[in-house]
Amino acid sequence: MVSPLARALFAGVLLFTGLVVSASAQAARSLHVRLEWRVDGDSADLSAVSAVTVGKDGTVAVALPQDHEVLILTPQGKEAGRFGRTGAGPGEFRQILWLGWRSDSIWVFDGVLKRAALFDPARKFVRTFRIPVSVDTRHSAGPPQASGISPFRLLSGDSMVALGIASGAEPDSYHGVLFVTNVDGTAFKLLADFPPYDCYVDIRGRKTSVPFCSNARVAYSPDGGLVAVAEVDKADQARSSASFTLRVLGPRGDTLSTRRHRMATELLPAKLFEAAVSKLTDPSRVPPDIASEIRGRLSKPTFYPALSSLFIGRDGTIWAGRTGGEGISWLVIDSGGREIGTLTLSKALRVVAVAQGRMWAVETSDSGVESIVQFRVGPR
Repeated sequence: MVSPLARALFAGVLLFTGLVVSASAQAARSLHVRLEWRVDGDSADLSAVSAVTVGKDGTVAVALPQDHEVLILTPQGKEAGRFGRTGAGPGEFRQILWLGWRSDSIWVFDGVLKRAALFDPARKFVRTFRIPVSVDTRHSAGPPQASGISPFRLLSGDSMVALGIASGAEPDSYHGVLFVTNVDGTAFKLLADFPPYDCYVDIRGRKTSVPFCSNARVAYSPDGGLVAVAEVDKADQARSSASFTLRVLGPRGDTLSTRRHRMATELLPAKLFEAAVSKLTDPSRVPPDIASEIRGRLSKPTFYPALSSLFIGRDGTIWAGRTGGEGISWLVIDSGGREIGTLTLSKALRVVAVAQGRMWAVETSDSGVESIVQFRVGPR
């Protein structure tokens, strides 16, 4: 049987720092994608992967929430150890949602315990950062309160860059915010305010997500230096070529660039839409009358969403992804908003990091086993 990885590498385009001197001096071009190493999920006994982060030296940290531990891989893809265990004590986890680097130390966010644990370069537990339930923003120009706090980057001292949810101008409307705060939640500096989520229908107080809806997407660079916000032109959703506006923000929330981009779309098979609706109206979970109303409110879009993913690499490249029948097609853009390439990969590959001519991804097999892969990217 052909592996998902082999099926994935049928095309590739990407520009990285060091490979191309000037993106503006030439049109987007195709580059070659070559596998450097692969950590097989079966052989390495990997459970489901919730997050992956890559350090500046190429060391890879993999969050394995089912095992309540973090796997460390060398830049060559060799296992260098694991740390963490089940529990609520120092260095223990209940639910690993996210992790990242602070210099050469690793921090791990636990969604159940609402804390981030810091581990030194030897992977020994150092300290715990309590994550506030909400942040007081009354003395800022931002929303009155932010809740649902998730750390994105730990800064020096007791401060962090965090994501939160704030109330919108309309009743029962919410939108995302990116801000700097301290661990007790008393300080607040708004960095970015994101478009409200509107891909749902409200039926008798039950909010139901609309399948294959083109909603705004937000991405954050691993070092916190860039934020990208992409908004799809709703008027284009019924066309075979749809546009979106990409706004790139700097670390202080200042706008670096705002440009409009266009991506080709693909026809959405009716059976895929029907399968999604059937899942939403599962009779074991949804009463028949509510299910009937949901079906009445949902209509099948003609095309796949123009934008399904947004991602920023460590090298500052921004990836705008569109899911289609053959896989995910990525439009690669630099921080100035210039289009510098396209990349098409199998749906089996979830890109998790990009840096200096290399790409890391989680590969899911037909049986659901997840593996970690590293590619080298360069000119053909």
